[in-house]
Amino acid sequence: MLLQTAVEHLNDIVLITEAEPIDEPNPRILFTNPAFERLTGYQADEVIGRSPRFLQGPETDRATLDRIRHALESWQPVREEVLNYTKTGEPFWLEMDIIPLADETGWYTHWISVERDVTQRKHTEEQLRLAAKAFENTSDAITITDAQGRIVSVNRAFTRITGYSADEVIGHNPSILQSGRHDDAYYVRMWQELSETGQWRDEIWNRHKSGRVYPEVLTINAVRDEHGTITHYVGVFTDISRHKQDEAQLAFLAHHDPLTRLPNRTLLLDRCRKMLAAADRHRHRVALIFIGLDHFKTINDSLGHVIGDQLLQGVADRLLEALRTSDTLARLGGDEFVVLADHLTDYQDAVAVIRKLATAFGESFELNNQTLFITASMGVSVYPRDGTSAEVLLRNADAAIHQAKQEGRNTYQFFSSEMNTQAVETLNLMTQLRQALRYEEFSIHYQPRFALATGTVTGWRRCCVGDTRVWVGSPQAGLFLLQSRAA
Repeated sequence: MLLQTAVEHLNDIVLITEAEPIDEPNPRILFTNPAFERLTGYQADEVIGRSPRFLQGPETDRATLDRIRHALESWQPVREEVLNYTKTGEPFWLEMDIIPLADETGWYTHWISVERDVTQRKHTEEQLRLAAKAFENTSDAITITDAQGRIVSVNRAFTRITGYSADEVIGHNPSILQSGRHDDAYYVRMWQELSETGQWRDEIWNRHKSGRVYPEVLTINAVRDEHGTITHYVGVFTDISRHKQDEAQLAFLAHHDPLTRLPNRTLLLDRCRKMLAAADRHRHRVALIFIGLDHFKTINDSLGHVIGDQLLQGVADRLLEALRTSDTLARLGGDEFVVLADHLTDYQDAVAVIRKLATAFGESFELNNQTLFITASMGVSVYPRDGTSAEVLLRNADAAIHQAKQEGRNTYQFFSSEMNTQAVETLNLMTQLRQALRYEEFSIHYQPRFALATGTVTGWRRCCVGDTRVWVGSPQAGLFLLQSRAA
């Protein structure tokens, strides 16, 4: 009676079966205690006479069952963990101790199985295995230290990023990674924040085993026990060298020409403004020299863009060699370059810079077995006479280079106010011509051509005359020669 009471009050399952048959249909259940009913959901009268194997399901491990069967065939006790299923289909884990029982003659008559619910333990183990896999396979480096800051564990990513193996760092302080770029105050603030908030995060520079210094994003969390006492620190970091390189490249491309690596318009104007401010303070002049390659389009179209790009790179290199370190060379696009030359005292200093630049075009360019000669036209504006802002100086140098090209190219022109007047007149004229075409305000007239010796008409000249209201204020533009034709 006492034994029966004890069995009924056990938290562990007690299951008694027949001894045989070991194979199908397997030993039948003869007894279960209330713990079996509580865990499985089956009443005793639902399972008596059935094989315990009805509790097994699709995820029950076949290899485990084979080990149990082999033990039973040898009448040996066995301990295994088996996944079973409740009456409602919920999986649960049992740790089973199965023992054979014999009668007074030594004949095995029964099996008794004492089974403990280990579902929670198995779940915890699975979570730990999963955490261990995540710890080892994450791309972020993880460092765990004790409360005194001694490293107790690192993952594979730590070794990949730092170059140190686990054996080389366990027991040491993470300070072995310090780069020397941060002062003591930096680390004091870090530990103060960790103490106050339990967390710290920042970009930090550390040192690889090879000595290379690299940037990383580091997060440190304090781990506390149930009493609130810090037991460990967990540091998670990732190497952001590539990210920093990408940031630097984007910042560079925002202010530089990708082909020649020279400053672009944005950086040119910024440097020009700084030069002008310095020129004001020191009472000197600044020259802005606009350079355009003569007939570059012909080279680009005939020899291809690859040769054209190589030529632009070669020109950039030679121009840089001709300049002082204080000067700036920029590429605006196409075949257009701009030079900023400061610390000039007079116009002769600007001419000296221009002549030095011209030497860049004195020799041929050898590109892909092609020998190329090229010249350049230059337009020059000088601060403060030709403008007091970067934008005005650039615009006026552009006007000057157009004048240089009109005068036959391969030369230079200083800006003059007449160039602006001419540019405005040309712009107005082009606008008026477009309007006249749009509103059909042209008429065709023929002018006779006479032979002075005989006075006879030898041909006709066809002219186009615009409506007078269009050309008010510009009488010289009222007549355009379109074509000459012999009569």
